[in-house]
Amino acid sequence: MELCEKLVKEEQKSNKSTLKQKDSLINLPSNSKIQPVGLVNRGTYCFANSGLQCLLTVDNFIQYFLNSEYTSLKNKSIRKKHISLVFSRFLADLSRKSSRSYFDHSEIRNIISQRFDPTIHHDCQEFIRFFLSEMQDEMNSKPPKNYTLEDIKTSKLAKEKYFSCHDSIIDQTFAGLLKSQVTCHSCKNESITYDPFLDLSLHFNKNGSRKINTMLDEFFDDENINGYACEKCKKRSKATKSTSIAHLPPVLMIHLMRISMAPKKQKINEMIHYEKDGFTLKKFMSSDSTGAGSGYSLKAIAIHIGSPDFGHYIALCKRENKVLSEI
Repeated sequence: MELCEKLVKEEQKSNKSTLKQKDSLINLPSNSKIQPVGLVNRGTYCFANSGLQCLLTVDNFIQYFLNSEYTSLKNKSIRKKHISLVFSRFLADLSRKSSRSYFDHSEIRNIISQRFDPTIHHDCQEFIRFFLSEMQDEMNSKPPKNYTLEDIKTSKLAKEKYFSCHDSIIDQTFAGLLKSQVTCHSCKNESITYDPFLDLSLHFNKNGSRKINTMLDEFFDDENINGYACEKCKKRSKATKSTSIAHLPPVLMIHLMRISMAPKKQKINEMIHYEKDGFTLKKFMSSDSTGAGSGYSLKAIAIHIGSPDFGHYIALCKRENKVLSEI
């Protein structure tokens, strides 16, 4: 998994609670900082450790929880703020540690253990998606009835509608919008749908190239559809689906899908090339896209070492302008 900050985490493997503790608020000065600190790896929790280390590189996101700003939310969320409180306490404890110490995040392990069996290996990307999605539900308002992002005329309107009930720090930091446009070959009708994302999952490309830009090219390639049921002309015909970016987040997560299931299950270990000065998604933006800038620089990488079913995760993170290895 790759985490990229606007100007990514890399996952080299793609596999795939309730808290009974009194809620306590953490009051820390707004300038609280977290020094690089090691996390104790008990059992098979390296997938969580590497994911957490990557998240620690996102300063505004971390500061939000250090200041317990989520406690002032007035909206009617989907569930109580369990993981948000645990994460806030975790960060508060880390902020009190020196850079040469380590920390045992037992409370986070306890709260995720019902979702991730501690006796087997798990996927870092799946953990991060779960962790962020849970906090989304704890902070976002309930969407209104009949909520949909279909047939909205512009990217600006789609963004406004999505963030009107998805205003959490998770969405503000990591959420983007993809615009899918299906064109019927029979009547030329265009059907438009917007889909939110927290990460982009990229397959290894067919032509053998190992560049991130080439993998993005394939992700956004047009797709031909046979037997498309057009709602306008009521015919089944061929259609073309094009995908573009309607809104880019400040921090982009990229999931490299390194597990191939055919002809047999295997892990793809090839290195991926990134431009030294970062990369841009400008050519993938829709003509009416929103958000400032389209360039990103690599911020953190979660790396899996081993086979498809067994191994160890480490994280390479850029903190305070230094690249650190979190094993």
